Amino acid sequence: MSLTDNDRAVKQFYYSQLLPLAKALQRQGKTFFDKSFDSSCNSYYIKRSKTTMDSVDFESVDCPDVEAMEQVLIKMWAESGDSALIQLVPEIAALAQRLYLKEAQDEEVSPFVYVMF
Repeated sequence: MSLTDNDRAVKQFYYSQLLPLAKALQRQGKTFFDKSFDSSCNSYYIKRSKTTMDSVDFESVDCPDVEAMEQVLIKMWAESGDSALIQLVPEIAALAQRLYLKEAQDEEVSPFVYVMF
C-alpha cells in the first residue's frame, strides 16, 4: 500500500467517522476539550505535588496487537466517560491494522553501522 493510499484511508476515516461524531457532539453542546474561560478563577496555575519523574512516567500502555489496542481504548474511554468515542474503536482498529508497517529483518548488517565483536 502506498503512502497515498494510507493518506486517503486516514482522511476517509476523519471525514466519514470522526468529523460527523464531533459535529453531533457539538450540536448537543458537548466538547472533548473545555475552551471556555472561567472568570471566577484567579489563576490557571496549578502547583504540582509531584515535581520529579519516575521510570513509570515514560512507560506507555502495552499494545502488542490490534485486539489489545481495542480493549485499551474501550477501557480508557469508558473510564473517562467518552462513550461516544467507543463506537469508533472498530474503525480505529481497522485503520491501525491497515497502517501498521512491519520492518523486514535480514541477517545482514548495514555497511554504515559499526559493529563490535
